[in-house]
Amino acid sequence: SGNSKLIEILSDWGINLYAGVNGGGVIHVAKHLEPFEGLHQANDGVPRLFDVPEAIAGSIPVGYHIATGKMAAAISTTGGATWYGGIGAANAKAHDIPAAYIFALNSTEIVDRGPLQNMTASGMNSLAMIRGMFGENCLVIDDFGGLEKILIKGQEALHKSQPVAFVFYPNLLSKEVNGFEVPWNSKPRQVNQEDTSTFLREFPEEIRGRRVVIYVGEEVARYKGMQELTTSLATLLKAPTVYSMNSSSAVAHNNPYAAGHIHLGFNDWTKQLWDSLSEKDIVLFLGFDPGEYEMNLGKIKADVWHFTNYTNPYDSRNGTYQHRVDGRYRQVRGDIALALEQLIPKLEKRVRNRPEFFEIPADLNTREIEEPGPRYVDIVKFYKAYARLVQEETFIVNDVCQGYKDMPYVIQRPIKGVMRFDPHRISTMGDSFGVGIGVKIGNPNLRPHIHVGDGGFKYFEGALVNAQNLGLTVWVIDNGGYHIVGKGLETVMPKVDRRRYHSDFQQRVDFVGVAKAHGWDAYRLDPKLAKMEEI
Repeated sequence: SGNSKLIEILSDWGINLYAGVNGGGVIHVAKHLEPFEGLHQANDGVPRLFDVPEAIAGSIPVGYHIATGKMAAAISTTGGATWYGGIGAANAKAHDIPAAYIFALNSTEIVDRGPLQNMTASGMNSLAMIRGMFGENCLVIDDFGGLEKILIKGQEALHKSQPVAFVFYPNLLSKEVNGFEVPWNSKPRQVNQEDTSTFLREFPEEIRGRRVVIYVGEEVARYKGMQELTTSLATLLKAPTVYSMNSSSAVAHNNPYAAGHIHLGFNDWTKQLWDSLSEKDIVLFLGFDPGEYEMNLGKIKADVWHFTNYTNPYDSRNGTYQHRVDGRYRQVRGDIALALEQLIPKLEKRVRNRPEFFEIPADLNTREIEEPGPRYVDIVKFYKAYARLVQEETFIVNDVCQGYKDMPYVIQRPIKGVMRFDPHRISTMGDSFGVGIGVKIGNPNLRPHIHVGDGGFKYFEGALVNAQNLGLTVWVIDNGGYHIVGKGLETVMPKVDRRRYHSDFQQRVDFVGVAKAHGWDAYRLDPKLAKMEEI
């Protein structure tokens, strides 16, 4: 049937992990999947379904890809599940993650009959929502003779590092189909030789007497060996290397030019450096993070060289970010690691005796941090202790909370052997948990640490039971409210009664009790950080 053929083809492409809940329109798809029962089955090549609510399931392919470079899928059955599953799909789109999202519509024979979970234009109009999210990557399986063509289009989207939605009518997908194959068309590593030739011809001359800053974006954090390459490039150019919240994994802990986080969670010296850029400077972007948390809605005043392997990334125009740059903007297109491997040895022959334009301080912060109130943890001491104690091969995922602002500020530079990814661009609380699950199933050798506020914890606490045997670690920052809201509104609306911030919780939660009730080990960290090392 079309159900089994869809699973067969996706499995041939390496997609074998599915996340979601069975029922409704997906039952005849799910029957072709084995249950995922534990990490011993991770990556065994068998199509399996990990049972978890759709609001969590949609983010699992994101973490899976970040940890492995491979693809996974999420399924959403007919009705409101589509909206839940779309949350994670939005993260995949916003972070340029290739993943398959499978959505079940109503059967065609019950249209206009008032079906339960009515997804038609006269009901929830769900197809319009999916199309709005995925655009041309929303692929509707309605012409059954066209299933092969739809799968080919899906593969094209995945090759562009974009998520794809396979949307189907259950009665049509259950019909028999002719035998056909859609093999995965592997793309060789390559770079645009015209671009690299232009770069080699122009860049060494342009940088004479000019400051150079390297901006490491999250795209390059997905390449192996990038830490060595960014260190070599920075050392050659004597260029401070700044990084966003999701790109520090591509910067070595001992890179002498590591110069701190930019914008959300920014370090003080780093922001001063960024604010000082002018048309006299050059910024070399390895990837480009366009979001508000990375660019603060601003434009780059300097000339820009942009290395990228994306053809139409998030928030770009016609595949470029020229609209975000006041100076000259040029691209070097192709595999970024391969481009740097080819270019750095050639640059070494053309770039000599660069002066040190910057003196990067050991401590990148200058602000005075207020003391915590009584009974509260000193968050500076906490993150410093955390950075000292955390094990290598830990993968940090920060939720929408104080953690994804405070952690980079305090830690300043990458931690040896520790990776990080925060699903922040659509700012949905609770997405960290699904990302952490995807990381762990994708690579069971990694240690996912999920940092979440007490507000964000509410969004996934019911799914704790689904992941009780995966070996995840969740740190809950319990400050009794939506702290980013409360703290921000003190600045935005200082004269408004604090009660009208709606940021304080009326009831406190026993998080240790909640965790234990779901089968987890749980510990309370006291304000003096006693037993933190033991924990």
